[in-house]
Amino acid sequence: MLADVRQQRCQWQAAAAAVLTDTSILPISLWAFSVVLQAAVELCWLTCVSSALNGEELTRAGGVTILGTLLVRTVGVLPADALPTTPGAVIATHCLRTFAGMAAFASARAELAERCVF
Repeated sequence: MLADVRQQRCQWQAAAAAVLTDTSILPISLWAFSVVLQAAVELCWLTCVSSALNGEELTRAGGVTILGTLLVRTVGVLPADALPTTPGAVIATHCLRTFAGMAAFASARAELAERCVF
């Protein structure tokens, strides 16, 4: 049963990564995928905070880059007066919560520090 849950989680993460890295869909609105993205990013957040191994696995799988790309894309198109229930705001919130959860782990914290450029 645990193997099935891990396999399903990996499938969700792979689907989210495919949506975010497929350049052929970039001209299409990001909002067309908002329901899937909200679920995928929320799942990433919840799996990260539930276990240190999940957070480290997401880091090894390139999750910092993928979530960072998603965060930049969603925040870049959000108006300043966006409601917290706006799909882009929900996605950005889950991305930030995932980063906060990942920051609890040393390997993820190092990756976050390396990738964050202000």
